[in-house]
Amino acid sequence: MNCLEFAGLFKDDSGQPLKLFKAQEKIFSAIVNREPSRIPVICPTQYGKSEACAIATITRSCSKREKWCIVGATEKKAEIIMSYVLRHTFDNALWYSQLVSNTPLERLKQERSKSRLTWRNGGEVFILSAQTKQTNAKSVIDSLSGFGSPNIILDDSPLIPNDIYSMVKRMLGGKRDNFLLETGNPFRRNHFFKLWKSTKADKRIFWDCYDSIKEGRYSQEYIDEMREEMFFKVLYECQFPDEDDIDEAGWGILVATEIISRAMESAPVSRTGKKKLGVDIGRGGNYSSYVIRDDNYAWLKDKDRIRDTMKVADKVEDIMKDEGIESHNVFLGVSGIGWGVFDRLKQKKILTNAVLEGGSATEDNKYANKRAEMNWRMREWIMRGGRLEKKEEFFEIANNRYRANNAGKTQMMSKEQMQVLGIESPDVSDGLSFTFARNDFASVIKAEDIKSLGQVESASIGASSIDSGFSMRNF
Repeated sequence: MNCLEFAGLFKDDSGQPLKLFKAQEKIFSAIVNREPSRIPVICPTQYGKSEACAIATITRSCSKREKWCIVGATEKKAEIIMSYVLRHTFDNALWYSQLVSNTPLERLKQERSKSRLTWRNGGEVFILSAQTKQTNAKSVIDSLSGFGSPNIILDDSPLIPNDIYSMVKRMLGGKRDNFLLETGNPFRRNHFFKLWKSTKADKRIFWDCYDSIKEGRYSQEYIDEMREEMFFKVLYECQFPDEDDIDEAGWGILVATEIISRAMESAPVSRTGKKKLGVDIGRGGNYSSYVIRDDNYAWLKDKDRIRDTMKVADKVEDIMKDEGIESHNVFLGVSGIGWGVFDRLKQKKILTNAVLEGGSATEDNKYANKRAEMNWRMREWIMRGGRLEKKEEFFEIANNRYRANNAGKTQMMSKEQMQVLGIESPDVSDGLSFTFARNDFASVIKAEDIKSLGQVESASIGASSIDSGFSMRNF
């Protein structure tokens, strides 16, 4: 029986025999044949890698009495593949009849374990997470070192730190007969990049969005739409970032200095929209920055080292009067003494917006926190034609570093990490980013006519604008 014929034993959502796309067939065959012993896989996001890995793991572990481990960059990623394993196990009696259980089938479907599946013949499938935070990296390493498996599927390998990756490879147990398949989107030039470059073309699986269009997996219209989204080159064109764009840890520059220079070349043709004021209140020896932005132009109103909250509050009030800025368009960073400034303005019946950089993003499926979301919106505004006052301080925007975290969300390098690396604190950049705490800007310049400015619809001020990263206190 051809190994791909086993795929016909599984069903799709409509109950019909599951049909695999080309790269899914390659993944399925590689796992079922367990050949070659090291296989890196790059396919577009949402292509179907997880499902292909799941049904192949069922087929191989059950028929060959083998132990298989699925390691995800995050617990959620591992659970996604395992959910496919558990779901497809019940597609055919050939599989579920081999489960170690005397429980009736319908009850078994409800009670089955979410982390381990065991066959009567001794084969099994289980999942582990490689997700780490600074506080628990050691515990993850200790956890991984307590397990072993001669067969491992490593999902989202590029997002796994090098030290954790080393522990995953140690799980192979030093056995000569072992197998490791690594999948992922090429976010970083790390261990996965080295494996990819060292593996011969016929020993790896590569499939991009253009291959997927040809086979009907994606439409051209969908790919054209996603081209404007973040990480398109990585997630759909399946290309590693250029060496100059990103370091080994995956950190890239938010906006290049050349782009910032172009944004300073000339003032916008016309000015639109209401002014917004972003105030980054300095900590330690850093400056406090007062940045104003309308729809298509931003400028530095002032910066100082005032630490007296009452004096800072008075200055904010003076700027508001001088520039005609309404309180609901004032955004204060409230870390450090920021809350004191916010409260002082509140006492004066000036109800502004408190911005919590570490709070939850509005689009929390894309961004690790509010700081990442605001900075990415700022980047998009500049890339779409937003202009900057010709002042040296705006080059601080290039100090910001970003990458995809283990969950695939955009995160910013912390201020503490920047300090360790000797990167200057982006005070003015932060002030500008705060003006993007509320998502109410549209495209600034149309692609077909650089002189034609996009119009912005004012965001409604109400409960729908509230989240844990951005507090609206003025309604």
